[in-house]
Order: sequence, then C-alpha cells, then structure tokens
Amino acid sequence: MLLPTIAERIDSSDNLLDFGAGPTIHVSVVFRNKINNIYLADYLPQNRQELFRWTNGTSSFDWTSVLKMIATVEGSGWLQLKEMEQHTKAKVSIYQCKNKISKN
Repeated sequence: MLLPTIAERIDSSDNLLDFGAGPTIHVSVVFRNKINNIYLADYLPQNRQELFRWTNGTSSFDWTSVLKMIATVEGSGWLQLKEMEQHTKAKVSIYQCKNKISKN
C-alpha cells in the first residue's frame, strides 16, 4: 500500500478533497494525521449513503481489515484501530459531486 508512504511525505494542510471517493474510507484514514478537514465527494447516492452510515456507526461493512493494513504500514499497531477510525470520522464531511459545468 503506497498511499501511507505518500501521506507521510507531505506537509500538513487544512483541506483535502477526495473526489470520486466511492464507498471507501482508506484515503481519509491515511491522511487523518496530516489534514484538518477531509471532504469526501461522490456522484452516486449509494456511495455517499454508505459513507454516511460509516460516519454515524450504522454501516454493516467491517472496515477492520483496511484499518489493520493501514496501521501496519504506518507502524502504529492494531491496538488503536477504534481511535484511528474515530479520529478520521471527526474530520470527514460528505458531498455530492455535481455533473454540470458552470460557464462564466
């Protein structure tokens, strides 16, 4: 998994936009310690709905294997997976991608 290595090398920043995030959280989790506000945007309502379920704790998908993989690459161990997830959730906002281009 290359993304944690990339995240480690960048400077901290205020905002990150994951455009076309899909129903996945790995980008958010990887950048949780570098970015203050993480914006997840997707066109499909079902993808956004799954992200909303994850943020409010009602998702039926178990993200443990993803969190373990990221924690292993980061060298942080598996004992803090819940904290890792909660820290990420606190920074995430979810948005719809618009399919219209505005001409000015």
